[in-house]
Amino acid sequence: MPAGAYTPLFIYLLILIAFLWVCRVLNYSVVASILGALFLVMAPINLKRGALGGFGTDPYNILFPLLLLGCLFLALRPASKKNGYLWAVIFGLTLSVYALFCQGWGLLFFMGVACALGAAAYNFFIKKDPPHARQNLLFLILFIGTTLLMLSIRKFTHRGPDLWPNLFMSVGELKKTSLGSITTSVGGPVFMLLVFGGWSYSLRMALKNFRQARIDTLILTIFLIVTMSLSLKGEQFVPFATIPLSILAAAAAHRFIGLRSVGLPLAGLLIALILFNANRDIRTVLTPIPAAPALKYFK
Repeated sequence: MPAGAYTPLFIYLLILIAFLWVCRVLNYSVVASILGALFLVMAPINLKRGALGGFGTDPYNILFPLLLLGCLFLALRPASKKNGYLWAVIFGLTLSVYALFCQGWGLLFFMGVACALGAAAYNFFIKKDPPHARQNLLFLILFIGTTLLMLSIRKFTHRGPDLWPNLFMSVGELKKTSLGSITTSVGGPVFMLLVFGGWSYSLRMALKNFRQARIDTLILTIFLIVTMSLSLKGEQFVPFATIPLSILAAAAAHRFIGLRSVGLPLAGLLIALILFNANRDIRTVLTPIPAAPALKYFK
């Protein structure tokens, strides 16, 4: 087997590490983080389009957004100016590297802008914390400057970055999808119910301590709304949506695992369900499609 055949599996190993790092940033428990990671890598759409199916840019469209999401969590929280500036530069550099692999960088660029502006507005108008709001705006300026500088250098040394989606995207990938189709693609109704529970819990905790809430819930909500809205417009965007969905599932798992009497048994049941569904999906992906009877006349 050629070495290129192992590339998707290697990238998915990096995706696992990146997801566990993001969960560590969010202070989720180890069991909840592993559960969310399994949901992410075993999602039928990710098995089909990356891990076991035809290798394109989809694994990169999970790896780099995960890294950028972790940078956003660390950059937009209250921290020293030095750390904020450092994460702004790292965010810009990571986004520039992302542009080398595929065209999805434009989406993450505008989502980074939206998260920074949302964080600045929250800190200025709700928390009444102008210094932190200025820090969020400085993050925005630094990451935009770093990204544009790196992309301008690339333009002189190579072809300029393409915005995405573009004319090379197939018609099928831009076909509108339904919520039911998305639910099947990302893991099924049990997974979506867990996601809804995680999002509801995060929003409840944010609203309960509105002036003291962490900015993480705002960032996750922006990612969730944008990626789910785009997923309804085309299948190409569904892998993006598996990122906030899996993180919110991990948030729900982190909550119920704290219930010692039922938490761990329920987590074990969910892991068994994930593996059972993954076994079915893997068999579906790896089963060759039988040739149509009419094709025998062309042999």
